[in-house]
Amino acid sequence: MEILENLDTYFVTSVAAEYDSGCIVLNQFVDLEILDEILARNLPYPANTCGETEVYTTNQSIKIHRPDQVCINFISQDDLTDEDGDTESLYEFLFVGDDAEYGYCDCFGLKMSDPAPEADEALVEFITNPPAQAIVNEYLRLQKVIFD
Repeated sequence: MEILENLDTYFVTSVAAEYDSGCIVLNQFVDLEILDEILARNLPYPANTCGETEVYTTNQSIKIHRPDQVCINFISQDDLTDEDGDTESLYEFLFVGDDAEYGYCDCFGLKMSDPAPEADEALVEFITNPPAQAIVNEYLRLQKVIFD
């Protein structure tokens, strides 16, 4: 799996299951419906995304194609500088140390107390080899027709 360090943007989506919770950490936005489908097909227990995807970025010009599914958090250089004047990376701010936003995380995928390698592999496969957008759009359209 790809290492998380040295990026200017992280996409974090909360995940809930009956007896566990966690998050999906990615380097790009993925529709919540697609994440839910990946979870449904690759976890041995029911789980789903909850809330919006939290986008943490130092990039002021970021563009998101589904703004209704995200909450963008701009992290300034001041936010990354401690009281001693030491600067940390966005990765360190979010995932390293006792006061990290999400706790330790070193690679993309699903982070829950009960590891799920199949879900991790499916998530990484999706972001490294995404399907054509037309296929994704048709899948989402059919899901809406079936479940609405």
